[in-house]
Order: sequence, then C-alpha cells, then structure tokens
Amino acid sequence: MAQVEMTVSMDSRRQEQIDRFCAISGLSIPWIEFLEKEEQRRKAREGFNAIRAKAERGEYPDLTMEEINEEIAKARAEKRQKENQG
Repeated sequence: MAQVEMTVSMDSRRQEQIDRFCAISGLSIPWIEFLEKEEQRRKAREGFNAIRAKAERGEYPDLTMEEINEEIAKARAEKRQKENQG
C-alpha cells in the first residue's frame, strides 16, 4: 500500500471537509500530532529569529568556544528533561 506525506495549512472549515472525506475513503490523518509539530516549528522559528535579530544588532557578547559548548549542553539537557516529562 502506498503512503503519502504532505504538509497543508488550512482553516477549520476546510479541515472538517477533509476529515469527512478521509472518513468516507478510509484514510487517516493524525491531526493532533501534525498541529503539535507545526506549533513547535513555529515557536522554534520565532525564537531563532529573535536571537538572530539581537545578534545582528550586536546585543550579544562574543562567546568563547567553551561558552558556546556550555550553552549547547544546557539546551540539550533542557530538551531531554522536557522529553522525559512528556
């Protein structure tokens, strides 16, 4: 059986129409998981863009490689902690 993966942005009315179509045709779409991933991506992009804007304005001090590695380690630890809580 063939599988297709796609990303679509739509309003709630269109989503209801697709849900009905999928129910009739036997297709399944994991909407909740899809929406959660899209929200995570949106938040990550916003965070990245905010940090980038500050860096471009010179609002961040120059960091040593050790300081950068420390920040990466903190971010990874926070990510693991969040994943273990969920």
